Amino acid sequence: MYIKGESTTDPRRYNAPCSNEIAAIFTNPSGNPPFDRSIAVYPKEESMQEISIISSCCDPMIYPILFPSGEDGWSNDIKYTDNGNTLKRCNVTMMEFYQHKFAIWGICHNGIRSIYFNPVLTAGKLTQQYMVDTYTKIEGGRLTWIRNHQRELRAEAYGGLSDFVKNRAKQEGVRAGKLIILPSSFTGGP
Repeated sequence: MYIKGESTTDPRRYNAPCSNEIAAIFTNPSGNPPFDRSIAVYPKEESMQEISIISSCCDPMIYPILFPSGEDGWSNDIKYTDNGNTLKRCNVTMMEFYQHKFAIWGICHNGIRSIYFNPVLTAGKLTQQYMVDTYTKIEGGRLTWIRNHQRELRAEAYGGLSDFVKNRAKQEGVRAGKLIILPSSFTGGP
């Protein structure tokens, strides 16, 4: 994307961005991350059905060009192949699935190495949209896990912060939401 600023306007307004990062901005009145969203599907001669974004059908339905063979997207029950490693986890995480999806794999046939055509990496702006959508799924999943596991994260140790937020909200006449403590290991967190 190329943004060219006009020389006739005030240079302090509408400045061209000075970063080359991609961002996803979402709003939700409940404050929930975008992990709680779903898509609406209208099958022929049936009523509307909602499909969760973590359904294995979601990615192929939204991005059919990126899934030309009709393969499934990520789901909770994708198992690791038996490679002799003993892991505590036996299922592939969402991040691992998408790392594999965005990789360029070489295929070896009879000792001859060739590059596998990956439609995800050749779709231009659709690839960018897919990557941002994927990122919001992964980040939303991480935030949902953190919200649901505050006890394991020992968030009650921050009781003083919770009291401060509640008192400040009371002084300003607003309702304080639920305080969620992000661990220091959370990327983008404190």
